[in-house]
Amino acid sequence: MATLPELLNHFTSIESRLAESGGEITPELELELNELSQSMAVKVDYLAYLCERAPVVANYYRDQAKRYLKIGQALDALPERVKDNMRHALFINGLDKIDGDEFSFLMQKPRVSVEIYNEADIPTHLCTVVYKPSKTAIKPVLEAGGEVPGASLVHKAPIVVKPIRKSLK
Repeated sequence: MATLPELLNHFTSIESRLAESGGEITPELELELNELSQSMAVKVDYLAYLCERAPVVANYYRDQAKRYLKIGQALDALPERVKDNMRHALFINGLDKIDGDEFSFLMQKPRVSVEIYNEADIPTHLCTVVYKPSKTAIKPVLEAGGEVPGASLVHKAPIVVKPIRKSLK
């Protein structure tokens, strides 16, 4: 199956040959035009199908990604949970170490660390702030003719895919 640019180039080639022949459509050109029109129709329909199907497939993969993210997060948390369980077992039994055949769990001297349990209560002078550009704030400035370093307006013409309603004959 030819690509869309190839099909369009082929149409342009036929247009040139039509112009050279004074607009006369030879049987060969007519056959070529019919085949090309069918190829173009199939290509356009296929591309429209892809446009309709892409969001469904994207959602499927987003759902899969969420599922794998949860699995990954659970696996990330697993070592700490195992260590917490071992710490508790060592403490309850008054031990510093438990040996396996190939590995040991050893409770080391405690270290002091900070645990944040409510970020909203932390004074602001003890926080770092992350700034992110706001497109909704930038757009009106640019539309009014102002300048925003590092940003510009981009004009895109939306493409709408519509089914062709064929009349019943």
